[in-house]
Amino acid sequence: MATKNKSWEYQSSIHNWDMTLEMAQQLIVVGKVSAQGSLNLGDVLDEQSKGDGLVNTNGLRFGLLTGGMLLSYCAVESFINSAAEMLTGYESFPDFDRDGFNKESGFWSRLKKVYKHVGIEVDKGKEPFQSILELHEWRKSVVHAKPVMVSAENIDPSDREVLHRLHESQSNKDFLREVNENAAGRFYEAAYDVIHMFIDTTNLKPITSAIYTPQGK
Repeated sequence: MATKNKSWEYQSSIHNWDMTLEMAQQLIVVGKVSAQGSLNLGDVLDEQSKGDGLVNTNGLRFGLLTGGMLLSYCAVESFINSAAEMLTGYESFPDFDRDGFNKESGFWSRLKKVYKHVGIEVDKGKEPFQSILELHEWRKSVVHAKPVMVSAENIDPSDREVLHRLHESQSNKDFLREVNENAAGRFYEAAYDVIHMFIDTTNLKPITSAIYTPQGK
């Protein structure tokens, strides 16, 4: 006798923070390699390699490190949303205020809402949150970049440091100055640490999953 087809209930949960964090790491690693000399993109990005594969390593380094730094921030922001989803209705950490979380719009207010609920203190004066604060401010300088202007001043052409001093006073407005191997590595490590601080505390790790449940007899 043929068996009648059963209906199934399907539900899924898709999380992207882990892939975002991994991409940040890969970009930063390759960015550091490119800073050591001419990089043959044939070894890294086959589709982008043309001719002898040699590229302007300064431009490549800047692009890779900037991308890695931005994705480090994006990974934390994505994880906060995933963590809030996991906490909703979770018995080990009951009564998570999901409606209150959804009403929050700022990065820090949403992060604190999630981390405070599981007993993690968010102290911007201590690592890894201190570096996340720097990353947050740097990201704002990228997204909301404005022209960096130096007012007209008389200078001594024999003073080789004068231009450096004039521009240094505006350096906090120029995100380009913050793009380097050390900052990129530090920002990635801070993102990794903040994310795994939550995972280690709660034993909750948001991952992509799908559930099929048979319905009826």
